[in-house]
Amino acid sequence: MPLSSVRQKRADVRAFRRALDHYLEQADDRLLNGLDHRPQAPATSDWIWRPQIFRSRLERRGFAGVAGPWRFDDEVALFHDCPDAMLGARQVFNAPGSSQALFGLRIETFQFAGSYLSLSFALPQEAATSMSHRHLVVIGGKYDALRPGGLYARLNIRNGPNLAQLTQPMTRTGAIIAATFDLGQTPMNEKRIEKAWVDILFENASFNQYDLGDLTIHRRPRADI
Repeated sequence: MPLSSVRQKRADVRAFRRALDHYLEQADDRLLNGLDHRPQAPATSDWIWRPQIFRSRLERRGFAGVAGPWRFDDEVALFHDCPDAMLGARQVFNAPGSSQALFGLRIETFQFAGSYLSLSFALPQEAATSMSHRHLVVIGGKYDALRPGGLYARLNIRNGPNLAQLTQPMTRTGAIIAATFDLGQTPMNEKRIEKAWVDILFENASFNQYDLGDLTIHRRPRADI
């Protein structure tokens, strides 16, 4: 086949791929418009939040082979110290009926030589600054991994010059994960809270695939003791 014909066929295939990508985006939008992505708040909660990455399509949907940190948007970032950046992450469309969230987040690792891998979720400012010692903060989600390993949640609260940190292993029942933090036991000055964020910490990071199908964070009053 002459080179001119090869070039023309390549151009035709690229044009077809652009048209196919456009069609897929339109189809996703129609499917999204028919779904309810609002998290269901427990009756006792006074605030609940599902990060944007699980609710709508992001402009920066993924990366591969990039040194950390990688920021998806203003809320979510991935941190790692793998020297060769042998990993990738991307936003994926959840199959209808598989999750209450419209989108999920997939992380794929190869020969991971780093010492840590984590996702960081910045809490909305109004929710962070209104936290107090009378609250419980509950993290829930849907999760799966190709190879089993530990999964931890860490709540970070910046108050003045101090940083209060609480770390818990996430319990797992099937695909459902959860962790609860009692702010009554937290050494923080609630009048000086500036911001708060949640880290999800992954273990067994080499040659693995993590699927975080949903994540919600809600807050409720703790029982008086």
